[in-house]
Amino acid sequence: MQEKSILIYDDEKEILKVSRLILQDEYRQVETCISAENLFADIERVKPDIILMDLWMPTVSGEDAIDLLRSNEKTKHIPVVVFSAVNEIEKISKKINATALLKKPFSVVELKETVHKYIL
Repeated sequence: MQEKSILIYDDEKEILKVSRLILQDEYRQVETCISAENLFADIERVKPDIILMDLWMPTVSGEDAIDLLRSNEKTKHIPVVVFSAVNEIEKISKKINATALLKKPFSVVELKETVHKYIL
């Protein structure tokens, strides 16, 4: 088991549940949140080595959350993987300077490989 922490944001509880199940055996801590409203408090609590972020969430969108992360000296270094079913994911991912992207629906292998490749 790797001594790494993962923080996952998605407003779909099933995606969070499945992602946690897939990753929890390999990483020390996998935390999930249905909203990015408390983004900086979540990061302070979890101290993630990578963040997985859905683009379309209520209140604070994934796009806005990543903009906040990238404009903060304490968090701009954290790898952020965007995942979404939206057709323009590549364009949005580049615009917001995401580390990587995963198109929904993604496979177990794709999720594991992406996290393993980009985790600090």
